[in-house]
Amino acid sequence: MINRTAVLAFVVALAACGSDEPKTPVAPPPSLAQITTYDCSNIGRVTAVFSAEDNKSVKVGLPDGKALTLVLVPSASGAHYADSADNELWSKGSEAMLRMAGKTSSCTEAPRLHP
Repeated sequence: MINRTAVLAFVVALAACGSDEPKTPVAPPPSLAQITTYDCSNIGRVTAVFSAEDNKSVKVGLPDGKALTLVLVPSASGAHYADSADNELWSKGSEAMLRMAGKTSSCTEAPRLHP
Protein backbone atom coordinates (compact mmCIF):
# COMPACT_ATOMS: atom_id res chain seq x y z
CA MET A 1 0.00 0.00 0.00
CA ILE A 2 1.31 3.45 -0.90
CA ASN A 3 1.86 5.85 1.93
CA ARG A 4 -0.29 8.93 1.18
CA THR A 5 1.94 11.18 3.24
CA ALA A 6 4.98 10.13 1.20
CA VAL A 7 3.15 10.76 -2.08
CA LEU A 8 1.99 14.20 -0.89
CA ALA A 9 5.54 15.07 0.21
CA PHE A 10 6.86 14.00 -3.20
CA VAL A 11 4.32 16.16 -5.05
CA VAL A 12 5.11 19.20 -2.88
CA ALA A 13 8.85 18.69 -3.39
CA LEU A 14 8.39 18.34 -7.13
CA ALA A 15 6.35 21.55 -7.29
CA ALA A 16 9.08 23.39 -5.38
CA CYS A 17 11.62 22.48 -8.05
CA GLY A 18 9.93 24.81 -10.53
CA SER A 19 11.52 28.15 -11.34
CA ASP A 20 10.12 31.37 -9.88
CA GLU A 21 11.13 33.26 -13.01
CA PRO A 22 8.18 34.46 -15.08
CA LYS A 23 7.66 32.49 -18.23
CA THR A 24 8.24 34.44 -21.42
CA PRO A 25 5.62 33.54 -24.00
CA VAL A 26 7.07 32.20 -27.20
CA ALA A 27 5.65 33.86 -30.29
CA PRO A 28 4.58 31.56 -33.08
CA PRO A 29 6.82 31.66 -36.14
CA PRO A 30 5.77 34.26 -38.72
CA SER A 31 3.56 32.96 -41.49
CA LEU A 32 4.97 33.10 -44.94
CA ALA A 33 3.03 34.96 -47.58
CA GLN A 34 2.12 32.95 -50.65
CA ILE A 35 3.64 34.52 -53.74
CA THR A 36 2.46 33.54 -57.21
CA THR A 37 3.76 34.97 -60.48
CA TYR A 38 1.44 35.05 -63.48
CA ASP A 39 2.02 35.70 -67.17
CA CYS A 40 -1.00 37.76 -68.27
CA SER A 41 -2.12 38.50 -71.82
CA ASN A 42 -1.87 42.19 -72.80
CA ILE A 43 -0.08 43.06 -69.53
CA GLY A 44 2.96 40.87 -69.03
CA ARG A 45 4.20 39.35 -65.78
CA VAL A 46 2.43 40.21 -62.52
CA THR A 47 3.15 39.03 -59.00
CA ALA A 48 0.38 38.22 -56.53
CA VAL A 49 1.36 38.31 -52.85
CA PHE A 50 -1.42 36.72 -50.84
CA SER A 51 -1.79 37.84 -47.21
CA ALA A 52 0.01 35.56 -44.77
CA GLU A 53 -2.17 36.39 -41.77
CA ASP A 54 -5.63 35.62 -43.02
CA ASN A 55 -5.48 35.17 -46.80
CA LYS A 56 -8.17 37.87 -47.11
CA SER A 57 -6.18 40.20 -49.34
CA VAL A 58 -3.70 40.13 -52.20
CA LYS A 59 -1.21 42.72 -53.42
CA VAL A 60 -0.80 42.54 -57.19
CA GLY A 61 2.50 43.92 -58.46
CA LEU A 62 2.22 45.20 -62.03
CA PRO A 63 4.97 45.41 -64.68
CA ASP A 64 5.01 49.23 -64.48
CA GLY A 65 5.95 49.08 -60.78
CA LYS A 66 2.50 50.01 -59.51
CA ALA A 67 0.53 47.70 -57.23
CA LEU A 68 -3.11 46.97 -56.49
CA THR A 69 -4.35 45.83 -53.10
CA LEU A 70 -7.47 43.73 -53.48
CA VAL A 71 -9.63 42.14 -50.78
CA LEU A 72 -11.32 38.76 -50.77
CA VAL A 73 -14.96 38.78 -51.87
CA PRO A 74 -17.45 35.88 -51.96
CA SER A 75 -17.00 33.47 -54.85
CA ALA A 76 -18.75 30.29 -55.90
CA SER A 77 -15.51 28.80 -57.20
CA GLY A 78 -11.85 29.76 -56.86
CA ALA A 79 -10.63 32.91 -55.13
CA HIS A 80 -12.02 36.33 -56.05
CA TYR A 81 -10.37 39.57 -54.92
CA ALA A 82 -11.57 43.08 -55.79
CA ASP A 83 -11.33 46.75 -54.87
CA SER A 84 -13.68 49.75 -55.02
CA ALA A 85 -12.20 50.84 -58.38
CA ASP A 86 -13.59 47.67 -60.02
CA ASN A 87 -10.21 45.95 -60.33
CA GLU A 88 -10.42 42.18 -59.85
CA LEU A 89 -8.30 39.06 -59.64
CA TRP A 90 -9.98 35.67 -59.98
CA SER A 91 -7.77 32.64 -59.47
CA LYS A 92 -8.31 28.91 -59.54
CA GLY A 93 -5.47 26.44 -59.72
CA SER A 94 -2.77 27.72 -62.05
CA GLU A 95 -5.14 30.00 -64.00
CA ALA A 96 -6.25 33.55 -63.18
CA MET A 97 -8.12 36.47 -64.68
CA LEU A 98 -7.09 40.04 -63.96
CA ARG A 99 -9.42 42.93 -64.75
CA MET A 100 -8.20 46.52 -64.54
CA ALA A 101 -9.90 49.63 -65.90
CA GLY A 102 -12.52 47.45 -67.59
CA LYS A 103 -9.91 45.42 -69.53
CA THR A 104 -9.59 41.71 -68.85
CA SER A 105 -6.43 39.65 -69.16
CA SER A 106 -6.20 35.89 -68.88
CA CYS A 107 -3.24 34.75 -66.81
CA THR A 108 -1.32 31.52 -66.34
CA GLU A 109 0.99 30.77 -63.44
CA ALA A 110 4.58 31.31 -64.54
CA PRO A 111 7.03 28.44 -64.11
CA ARG A 112 8.90 28.57 -60.82
CA LEU A 113 12.65 28.84 -61.03
CA HIS A 114 14.64 26.82 -58.52
CA PRO A 115 18.16 27.95 -57.58
